[in-house]
Amino acid sequence: MGPFERQHDPIGVINAYRLVKRHHDVRLVLAGPPPAPGGDALGDVQEAASHDPDIAVILLPRIPRPS
Repeated sequence: MGPFERQHDPIGVINAYRLVKRHHDVRLVLAGPPPAPGGDALGDVQEAASHDPDIAVILLPRIPRPS
């Protein structure tokens, strides 16, 4: 996954996971760097994940790209 930005639709990923979870024993790990200013969806993702112990949200360090 990319940064926790709305354009990557992390809430859509959580909704798809919930549909699958109805029929299968699954877990979801969302991992990515912090979002850039303006497209931040991290708070919404953390809120949605807080209601399900089978969803893990992991913030990875932002790695600068070589110039």
